[in-house]
Amino acid sequence: YAQIYAHAHPERILSLWLSSPSSGTNTVWKDVETEVLAYNQTHSTGWEFLKMGIYSLFGMLGSDWAYQKMFHLVLVVYNRKHAPDVEIDLDDFKAVKADPINKTRPAIQNYKPLPEIVKDTEFQIMLTYGDADIYGASREKSLGRYPSAKTHIFKDCGHIPWLHNPDAFNTILHEFYMLSE
Repeated sequence: YAQIYAHAHPERILSLWLSSPSSGTNTVWKDVETEVLAYNQTHSTGWEFLKMGIYSLFGMLGSDWAYQKMFHLVLVVYNRKHAPDVEIDLDDFKAVKADPINKTRPAIQNYKPLPEIVKDTEFQIMLTYGDADIYGASREKSLGRYPSAKTHIFKDCGHIPWLHNPDAFNTILHEFYMLSE
């Protein structure tokens, strides 16, 4: 959403921080979904991956509970190697609702493609990813879209750098916003 908004209203942006962003809209979004599915299959047990599929199916049919369980399980998997001590509480997902999720996905798939290159923005941009992020090859689309952006790849980190490497994340965040002021 931040990329869509920044593209539509660059005059309203003071700075743009993109932490492990999806790589785009339209056909790029479909490619990202395929990449994330492959990540989940590789990093989950067979039983976890099957449950993700079942929860996703029931979520698409309108079940809030199923999406809550799916996103809970996804975050457990995302944190497993990088922040195993982080407690992922199912109650934290009670606000997850099927209806907005089921409307958002097709809207992003049908949204016009983001530009391949955004040059000469009036604002500073920071792009960060973990070195073991869920986005692999697709992240090159985001990195290539903003050639003037500052970038940082966090070592020993997955998709959630503020949990997986909070000291490094906070340092980069602080440095970026001190420079952007």
